[in-house]
Amino acid sequence: MMKLAKPIPLLVGEIFVDFTLTEPGKENKLRLGGVAHAARGFWALDMPYSAAVILPRYLEETARKYLKAFGCVDFHVLGQVMGLPT
Repeated sequence: MMKLAKPIPLLVGEIFVDFTLTEPGKENKLRLGGVAHAARGFWALDMPYSAAVILPRYLEETARKYLKAFGCVDFHVLGQVMGLPT
């Protein structure tokens, strides 16, 4: 009898820059948003996952490295957001 491999969740969605204004005198928060938030959840659970994302071209390499550091085992670009400032 063949044993099936354990399924790996697939995150599908957009990655963008998440910018949070803070109170005066404190540094504003700048990080990857969208499905990157869910990726941190999988990392906290110590679960591998795959990602299929839509993002601006200038974020692709950063997102690839970031998600890999947070447990992503397979990264795919579904599409690119066009017309954004670089």
